Amino acid sequence: MKKKVIFILILVVFSSIILASCTKQKVEFDEDASNVGEEVSMNGLTFKIISLIDSTGSDTVKPPKGKIFCMVKLSIVNNSGQKIVFGMNNFSISIDGVKSESIKDKVKFIFEQIYEDISLENSEEIEGKLVFLSPVKYSKRVMEVKSPTSDEIIKFNIVESK
Repeated sequence: MKKKVIFILILVVFSSIILASCTKQKVEFDEDASNVGEEVSMNGLTFKIISLIDSTGSDTVKPPKGKIFCMVKLSIVNNSGQKIVFGMNNFSISIDGVKSESIKDKVKFIFEQIYEDISLENSEEIEGKLVFLSPVKYSKRVMEVKSPTSDEIIKFNIVESK
């Protein structure tokens, strides 16, 4: 009888450990930031995060240990009445409140190739992918986009929607 109780107790403990390791990571949302799928406008520009993909890489390209690649598919529509040029300094990523040190090293805006600047004519729309390194474990990821024509900033939660 005593062996049965011990066996059941061990089984319960191991089951709890397995269930705990299978549960989804708890993430926090910045209440002042927009979420995946929401459109946000500023100064005649409309931004929308279309999708997010977290990846451990492929056989040939892997992130450093303890990191993952996070790809943000983003659309930008220019209805400002003028040509707009974005640089990489218009995008920043904060993970658990710590800003990425070097956007050019950690973040790339990818279309057919990598551009240093993104140029949009009036009424033009463009889609691209923003790829950055993220710790495997995090509680909050936020992307800030600074307007190229003012000091206005918009924020997006870089986590799957609530």
